[in-house]
Amino acid sequence: MSPSLRPCILALLLLAAALPLRAQTNVFDMPALFPRHLQLAQSFRNQLRSGDYAALERICREGVACLPDDPTWRYNLACMLARQSRHKEALDELEKAVELGFRDTRAIAADSDLATLRRLNRFSKLLDRARSLGNQPPPGKPATAPIMAAGEAPVTVSNTTWHLDIGQFQTFFTFPPREPLTTNRMVQLPGPAGDAIRAWQAEGTAAGNAGDLYDNRDEGHSRLRLAAFPEMTPIVYSEAAIRANVHSGHTLFTFMGTPVLGNSSIAIREGVLKTLRITEQHLLGLYGRPPAEINPDLMRMAIGDEEPIQGRPADGIEPGWDRAKAEIGDLAESDEDVMSYALFPQQAREFFELRRQGLAIPINEARLFPAAAPAAQGAQPKTGMAPVVRRTKRVPQTTSLWKVSQRLSRGR
Repeated sequence: MSPSLRPCILALLLLAAALPLRAQTNVFDMPALFPRHLQLAQSFRNQLRSGDYAALERICREGVACLPDDPTWRYNLACMLARQSRHKEALDELEKAVELGFRDTRAIAADSDLATLRRLNRFSKLLDRARSLGNQPPPGKPATAPIMAAGEAPVTVSNTTWHLDIGQFQTFFTFPPREPLTTNRMVQLPGPAGDAIRAWQAEGTAAGNAGDLYDNRDEGHSRLRLAAFPEMTPIVYSEAAIRANVHSGHTLFTFMGTPVLGNSSIAIREGVLKTLRITEQHLLGLYGRPPAEINPDLMRMAIGDEEPIQGRPADGIEPGWDRAKAEIGDLAESDEDVMSYALFPQQAREFFELRRQGLAIPINEARLFPAAAPAAQGAQPKTGMAPVVRRTKRVPQTTSLWKVSQRLSRGR
């Protein structure tokens, strides 16, 4: 593959990684499919420099088989077919990608992989079709939109996406206006602690739990007594989520800025008195001095002959700035680059090398649910919001490039 081709394909990879998978028939199946997707994405990335479009086509077809409703694998397949001058097949796959949600007309029109299609009338019609569809959801696939969390917060297919960039679910809620704070809506804990919190709530110095979520990931075991926290909203998983077994154990959910309290009994247990590593670290003093003296026999069983830290844990950390600066050398163009290398050495070095070759294209981050435009005077506010596709765009070199490095290192 000639060097001139690489920036285009890398730009495609960045755009593909930034798209949330919102057209999956059952989004809750994604944890089972995602490892295969990552494997294929890495294989695709490894093949980029070879210029073997037939091999890249095979990888894309496997990606389509893995995620048939994902528009970006379809788009990649269209590009590889176009590179082989198989124009009808390429246009067929490009049409499917557009219908499934790949609507970035600027990226499609400028993509050198599709250069042989530009003179064709059908290509122009597909661009017009992409413009007309905009951010509309694919046919038969309702737009992902927040659900009102009134009394309970339901996790369903309609308010949940799987984001291929971070490998997690994203679930969206809105909350009703907060009711006036009355005695029965204050924290109902007994004893002095409850009395103190209620007094703070009454005087307005304690916020309460309006807008907070409770997530029990223990199949209902050890459930918080929600009657003591009247304003807290429990998360309720739909039957589809339960069938996919994503409702318990380690969580793959993010709730987009909403505070979540919960419990999940995940522990590695070896022997009767083997403690969790975090407890062991606490006893070693890595989180500061314990608030009370700990039984020496218990300490010995938990940490053995290791000596607890007596001073500040941070005092034992060696300075790393000068070492990181020396290791990364002139690949770093700013202090931010040095810090990025210190935190993520492997990914940062790879990104900086690609940047030096001119192969790293910055992107503008966009909100999944964009802020609503100011309403005209007297107009009713819109209640529905649909996800928007993030767009790849060249920006001035002064813009931070670090945001793209994780996408680039994983590659699609």
